[in-house]
Amino acid sequence: MSGTKGATLLVSRHAGGRAWLLKEAARRGWWPLHPLAHLGPEMLSRPGVARVAGVLPIGLAADLAARGIETWHLDLPLDSASRGMELSASQMDERGARLRRFIIRKRED
Repeated sequence: MSGTKGATLLVSRHAGGRAWLLKEAARRGWWPLHPLAHLGPEMLSRPGVARVAGVLPIGLAADLAARGIETWHLDLPLDSASRGMELSASQMDERGARLRRFIIRKRED
């Protein structure tokens, strides 16, 4: 469990993904929770955000990390036949969904 206090933004364009993220975040004791289909600039400038969990572009995850916001990636192993399917939260559990924290840093070369 993360010890960082503050709001958690849960990002997935899929309803099943948002439902799974809500369940997992509650299990971890994260509160308050804000499920979103898209992470827009208005949410990024919101004060009190401690973490963002879900499916994020790596550049955005690096920008969030640079601001001290934890980023947690929704990892869902899928075979090629399952890609593109709408899955429920229970189907995601059955397929081994999990949240993984990555420490990401942007490097300008």
